Amino acid sequence: MTNKIDQLFKIADTIKDDDLRNKYLEILRDSMSEKMWLDKYHLTMAHTSFLEGKACEPATYEMFIRKNPFGGSYTVSAGLGPFLEWLSDYGFSEDTIQWLANCKNKDGTPTFKPEFLEFLRNQKLSLTIDAVPEGELVFPNEPIVRVSGPEWQVGIVETAILNGLNASCLIATKATRIVNAAEHRPVMEFGLRRAQDMYGMRSTRSAAVGGILTTSNADAARKYNLGWVGTHAHSFVMRHDTEPEAFENWLLHNQGNTTILVDTYDTIQGVKNAIAASKKTGVHLDSIRLDSGNLAELSIEARQLLDAAGLRDCQIIASNDLDEYSISKLWDNGAKVDILAVGTNLVTAADQPSLGGVYKLKSINGIDKMKISGDAIKRTIPGATEILRMVGFDGKFMGDVITSCGFVQELRGQLETPVIAINPKTREEVRYGCGTVFYKPMVRVVNDGVIDTKTMNRDVKEIASATGEHLFRLNKKYSRIQNPCEYHAEIEQSLYKKQTEMVLSQILQRTK
Repeated sequence: MTNKIDQLFKIADTIKDDDLRNKYLEILRDSMSEKMWLDKYHLTMAHTSFLEGKACEPATYEMFIRKNPFGGSYTVSAGLGPFLEWLSDYGFSEDTIQWLANCKNKDGTPTFKPEFLEFLRNQKLSLTIDAVPEGELVFPNEPIVRVSGPEWQVGIVETAILNGLNASCLIATKATRIVNAAEHRPVMEFGLRRAQDMYGMRSTRSAAVGGILTTSNADAARKYNLGWVGTHAHSFVMRHDTEPEAFENWLLHNQGNTTILVDTYDTIQGVKNAIAASKKTGVHLDSIRLDSGNLAELSIEARQLLDAAGLRDCQIIASNDLDEYSISKLWDNGAKVDILAVGTNLVTAADQPSLGGVYKLKSINGIDKMKISGDAIKRTIPGATEILRMVGFDGKFMGDVITSCGFVQELRGQLETPVIAINPKTREEVRYGCGTVFYKPMVRVVNDGVIDTKTMNRDVKEIASATGEHLFRLNKKYSRIQNPCEYHAEIEQSLYKKQTEMVLSQILQRTK
């Protein structure tokens, strides 16, 4: 936390009234509660490293995923901006240091030695971070975030990165799949009441990164400049004596927002009552919303009733636990739906509750490290890595190659020498010849503690546009919802050889 936070705590000393001062401190602590965005073991490991004299050894960690979510062939990068916003307030205030000083072990001894707490108090942010920008696509084993700096500090941001990006990437990817299934129809996000983060800000923002730019979430709409949508609930209808009365009153008092929810009692009768209410009041009916039952059949019948009444421009909105699969089935069954509202299955990513991104040590003191596991999927690629994204003549992505950092010096351009890569699953070679167009998706977002504010404050609509552009450049055989082909993300040949040799070396050591 910054000196600004310390100054806020000093204000407490000027408040004479004890109750008022305590209330001020309570509110201040609540407001900073998420700033220690870490697990206990990060501090206990940093404490131990400090006592060993190793806390400031140079280290590199990387975040990556092991497989794409939802049975798909891509993942959308999301959550980087909010993480950088948190990191911009990096530091340990006097109040936090005091709290840590009061932490005890089971035997009553202090968890942290005073000299370590003094170390925390005086350490400035010294990290350098490269990351795949929000809206870019990422694939298994590729670095999404690469963090370098003093070992204790590189480790201490792990939870913030994983907690901040895992859920965001998951929801953003889900959103793109829903937008894909909608087939150019508008999609609205109605997930706040079911969101699993307080205020639903991360959920709504991630959905927007994935292309859903209208929401019922008031605070998110205000903060991110999103479209704000919503009309009335079933309770509005139920508190009137009759449904026609409810509809008439709604139309009369909301003439710029005339969407009516028609399924409180009987959906088709509700459609008829909405039509009658519009004719009686003389207020145009913009749309009706179907929220239960067989949405395809009901939309077909509703469309016939609306057209027969001369309301051909009245749109039909469908909701009720929709996801990409149920939306696709709507079109298979001839549904006459114009707009889709998604909630629970989007913000909770109900069919896959976790992305499973991990954060692993890649080098320490200039020595490459590798996690070696009996489970092959959990083996890491040694050393700091980066991505070469190959681009065809048509502008479409051809495939990715994971390389050691600096294997190709240029950030983008055409290959000057061929690159040979190995598919880790099939062990087949893939060759990219001289002249192949490429670029490196990762960019520098923190340089020796200095945060790139443009990345941190990037407009969500701009990110959503980038997401759409990158998905357009991904061949449809990879982005389709059902049975997508696997996008190729291979390992550069010499790096693959190094990984294999390190595995064999460890196996030999164990057998001695």
